[in-house]
Amino acid sequence: MKIKKIFAGIAAAFAAVSLMATSVSAYDISVNKDFKTTWTDSTTISSSEFADLTTDSVVTLYYTADASLADVEGQDYWVIKPMINDAGWPFIAGLNQLTLSESGDSYELDTAKTQASFTVPAESVERLQTAGMALMGHGVVLEKIVISNDANINDVLAAENPVVEETTAADEAATEETTAAEETAAEETTAAAEEPATETPEPDSVTESEKTGNAGVAVSVCVLALAASAAVIAKKNS
Repeated sequence: MKIKKIFAGIAAAFAAVSLMATSVSAYDISVNKDFKTTWTDSTTISSSEFADLTTDSVVTLYYTADASLADVEGQDYWVIKPMINDAGWPFIAGLNQLTLSESGDSYELDTAKTQASFTVPAESVERLQTAGMALMGHGVVLEKIVISNDANINDVLAAENPVVEETTAADEAATEETTAAEETAAEETTAAAEEPATETPEPDSVTESEKTGNAGVAVSVCVLALAASAAVIAKKNS
């Protein structure tokens, strides 16, 4: 019983360590903020949430875009604006892997997706650890932010943006040419199979067996003639 308790204690200790490691290497920051379209809504995140942030950390925004804005003139854009939660809320520039908007003061979000990942430059990492982050946006609901210290940004982006092979006009033409060649070959094979087989030529009128038969008849005639001559000679002598 003591041994079982010892093993149970060890297992519990490992589970606790594993949970602590997971919470440090990857953790969620709940936001649930609808930025709407007025640019009057904002939210802030405490600096303590960025205590373990590094330049290699992968930060992922989980969001929902209001696709209906595509039909609203002047409102058909979807962006997020991360800032340092300090005096004047300075914009965080240089977030790797995100695309700047036309105005240059926010980052575009794809309406066909629900997440966007990036890494933070060193100067901004330090400021976030000191002052925290402020966020504004347009046309999106920011659900949560996930910070991971174990993920690789290239792997994350590859998963978010799978490569789709596009068929070019040249590929289609090559496929059509191959198909046509295969159809032609199949037709020629079918035609060859339907052609009548070549007839075997008849043998010559005089066969070897026929030649053998004619020779036998000639010998018989000669024997009869000799017999008749002998009979005539024998009659005269008598």
